[in-house]
Amino acid sequence: MNIIICEGTNDVLFFEEMFNKCPKMNKKIYSMIGRTFNELETKILEDSCFNYYNNEYDLVIFGDSGKPGIHEKLFPDVISDLLGTHQDEIGILLVLDDDGVEYGDLYTKVQKTLGLLATNKRKFQKLPLYCEKDGVFIFQKVGKYGCIKAKLITVPQNIETVVVRTYLKHRNLTNSKKYNFSKKSPHIVMKELAEDFFDKDIAELIRFTASNFAIYDIENEDWAKSLLIYS
Repeated sequence: MNIIICEGTNDVLFFEEMFNKCPKMNKKIYSMIGRTFNELETKILEDSCFNYYNNEYDLVIFGDSGKPGIHEKLFPDVISDLLGTHQDEIGILLVLDDDGVEYGDLYTKVQKTLGLLATNKRKFQKLPLYCEKDGVFIFQKVGKYGCIKAKLITVPQNIETVVVRTYLKHRNLTNSKKYNFSKKSPHIVMKELAEDFFDKDIAELIRFTASNFAIYDIENEDWAKSLLIYS
């Protein structure tokens, strides 16, 4: 089973719809929208729960209510909780908005965080084997079955920008002064689009855009290809 950890409700809605509509994907998906880490921990990560979800689903998508710094706290906590507790190999994808920051800079931050985790004796009774290969962080419990392979994927700017840009393009509204998101936040423009075309339902705007337009527009972009390949 693979787990996607992303930054908020909008991300979960978008990815869930994208995977469900993508002809290249054939996975059973369980989504946790706007939850806390404690909910992820008690509902998915505990042994008996994990075995159920691992048997029933191919992919879990977890959004953490949009709190900042998930690569520093949530990501390593999930790895340390799961490592060595299950026989199967587990893939964990950390999907972050790049917000204009270079991938290499975000990768370095995650690399530092996981490097510290691999040497943290408070998290592990016996330190795991740890290495990086082709941009994948690999944790292996010494003398036990199973391993975790973790990877960072970044969304250009943020998922709200992807939604707004894609919807405006396909509705021939790119040159609209009202929806000019170069002059105001994509979150504001997304709210305006939802008010004008989706009875104020932002979630419906996201789902509609992801399933009808975005999956065809972004499937050849590097970040989207990586998400599809590693999920």
